[in-house]
Amino acid sequence: MPDIDTDFDDEQRERVFEYVRNHYGHENVAKIGTFMNMSAKAAFKDVARVMGIPFDVSNRISSYFTILNDDRTVNFRKCREEIDELRSMLESDEKLQEVVDITDDLIGTYRQTGVHACGIIIGPDDLTNYLPQQLAPNTTYSTNERNVTQYDYNAAKIEDTIGVIKMDFL
Repeated sequence: MPDIDTDFDDEQRERVFEYVRNHYGHENVAKIGTFMNMSAKAAFKDVARVMGIPFDVSNRISSYFTILNDDRTVNFRKCREEIDELRSMLESDEKLQEVVDITDDLIGTYRQTGVHACGIIIGPDDLTNYLPQQLAPNTTYSTNERNVTQYDYNAAKIEDTIGVIKMDFL
C-alpha cells in the first residue's frame, strides 16, 4: 500500500479528520494509538515519589540525565560512572540506591498510551473486523469520543496484510 502523507494547516486538520469520518463512516476510521516509554528522568521521578524521596532531592538527581544529554536510553550505571557527585550521593543512601535499582529496570518500558497526532487508519468496513481499538476520551479531541487503534504507528504499517489503509494528515 502507498504511504499517503497530506499536509494541512494545523488548525484545520481536525476538520479534515471529521470529513473523512463522515465520508467513510465513523466505524471505518480510527486514529492511530501510541505508547509512550519511560524516560530515565520520568522513571526516576515516579519511583522517587512513590518511595517517599523529597521532591527537591529527586529533581536534583534527575537533572544529571540532562547533563548526559540522552534521557531516553541512559541509565544510572552510566551516570554513576561519569558523575562523581551522583556516585557519592547514591553510595551514602540505601533508599536512593533502591530507587535507582528499580528505575534502571523501568527505563524504556511503556508508561502510557496516547494518540498519534497525524496518523489515521481507514478500512473498507467496521475496523473492529481488522484490528483492536479503544475509545479516546473527549478531552483528547475537540468533539466526541473517537476510535483509536490499539496498534501503535509502526504496527499499523501492516495495512497490506489486514486490508486497511494508513494516512498521515500532516
